[in-house]
Amino acid sequence: MKFWLRTFGDLRLLDEQGHATAFPEKGLVIIACLIAADRASVPRVTVAELLWRKSTPSTSFTNLRSLISRIKNRQLELDRHFLSFSESRIELNPSLLSCDVSAFGVAGPEEPFEKLALLVERFHEGLFLEGISPRSIVFSDWLAQQRERQTIALERAVDIARPLAAKPGEIALVKEAALLVSLAHPQDEVARRVLIEAHDAQSEVNHFRSVFERRSRLLSSWAAAAKRSVKGAVVSTRADSPTLEVPATEAAVHPHGPRPALVIAAT
Repeated sequence: MKFWLRTFGDLRLLDEQGHATAFPEKGLVIIACLIAADRASVPRVTVAELLWRKSTPSTSFTNLRSLISRIKNRQLELDRHFLSFSESRIELNPSLLSCDVSAFGVAGPEEPFEKLALLVERFHEGLFLEGISPRSIVFSDWLAQQRERQTIALERAVDIARPLAAKPGEIALVKEAALLVSLAHPQDEVARRVLIEAHDAQSEVNHFRSVFERRSRLLSSWAAAAKRSVKGAVVSTRADSPTLEVPATEAAVHPHGPRPALVIAAT
């Protein structure tokens, strides 16, 4: 069995028995970003910019070296080397862990209803990287693009599965997935009303209202946090600067406790 990286809802690394395992949070963010962007490796300089954009280059590289040291030590303790490091690059070993965001990429299932059910499950688990507070407008924009990409993937899965749906369970799954696509834009009251009125069974109406309210709260809380965190932020105008900023203070994730893609060039 592989380790499992959960990115929808709380960011958490689970061991082969399903127990939450401590790991440097920024290390998990790097893994999540690489998998979400379908990249096998990334230049060190890019990671330094992504994680510590406001710092000077020398401070960014000092922080990165410290992070790499913590990651290496923890990987030695686990005897699992998810990330490897050369002088210039950070590389992911995908054979050692699986990740829930893979369902939205090339590694996702191909059978239409299997894929649709898996994407719906992910949406119900929470927002992508929900537990990571945006600390810059760049990170907020990247995160928003990833979530939009995931919504587009769900929408495409609905388009593929809808004409094939024949059994009651398949039809119900398509309806629920269509609702979730609409919920990605909670201000669209017309779409919400049409979808709810389309379900004439009161139990279904109550269920979908519950789903809507839960996801709307998640989206609203994330938007409010993003607005607070980027207030007064200075954004670089360099078009070629891949940036994703998270707090400079490193924390461990403890058991108790089109579009997009991350701009990581593969060379």
